[in-house]
Amino acid sequence: MLSPLLADAWKTLKLNEEVVGDIVIGNCLQMGSGHISSRLAQALGHISLKVPLHVINRQCSSGLQAVATVFNAINSGE
Repeated sequence: MLSPLLADAWKTLKLNEEVVGDIVIGNCLQMGSGHISSRLAQALGHISLKVPLHVINRQCSSGLQAVATVFNAINSGE
C-alpha cells in the first residue's frame, strides 16, 4: 500500500533524490518496526535507495510523530 503512495508523491511533487534529505514513515505494529517493508516500498516505488529512510514506531501516534519530525527538521533548517 505504501509503494504506490511514495511513487505518486515523488512524481506529483517532482522530487529529486539530490534534494530529499530523508523519507520518514510512521509505522504501527509491524515486526522490526516496519523498516524492511518501508525500504521495500521505497524500492517498489522506484525511489533510489540512496535516499535515506527511517521509520518511527510509536504505536498509535506513529504517523503524527513522523509529520512532527519532518516539520521540526524543516523548521530548524536541517
